[in-house]
Amino acid sequence: MDPLEQFLRSGKILQSFPGADSAVIRAYEQTWNTRFSDSYKAFLARSNGLRFGFDFDEAHRAGVSPALADMNTFFGIGNGSPHLDLALLTPKMRFHNPAFLPFAPVLGLGGDFCTYVEISQGKHLGRIMYTDGEMTSIYEDLDIRGQDVDALVDGFIDDGWFMPVAASFDDLIRLYAKMT
Repeated sequence: MDPLEQFLRSGKILQSFPGADSAVIRAYEQTWNTRFSDSYKAFLARSNGLRFGFDFDEAHRAGVSPALADMNTFFGIGNGSPHLDLALLTPKMRFHNPAFLPFAPVLGLGGDFCTYVEISQGKHLGRIMYTDGEMTSIYEDLDIRGQDVDALVDGFIDDGWFMPVAASFDDLIRLYAKMT
């Protein structure tokens, strides 16, 4: 069984949605000047948003980052849920600076407004970062015009706001499957 199917069939899924339409995903990407990986788009085609629950003991037993247990949502696009639909959330979100969408679209949310972002350009391309929600206010209005993406991401990692947790979205799903 593939890791996503294992994850989706686990008792850890609290809410799921039917797959997203590719036109809706493209429209979101165009509207917000962002790009999701093929891996995340494939996830959206199978499950257009998830709510899930893991505890820190499960992460420890599986040998994965405790950050994975802190998260409880993967967003969808066009699923209509006011808490899980990026099309509804993005215009008003305060947990992610919209200026970061071209290089770090947000994929999920957890406790204390921690997020998952997927780096979509530069040397960190494809990597999934966990953001420290307690630091969000420092970056929520940061003006990044004219700044190099690699320097920004490296600086966010050095500051402790970005924490690399997976090499790709597929890798992140494999880590979740290990906890099931």
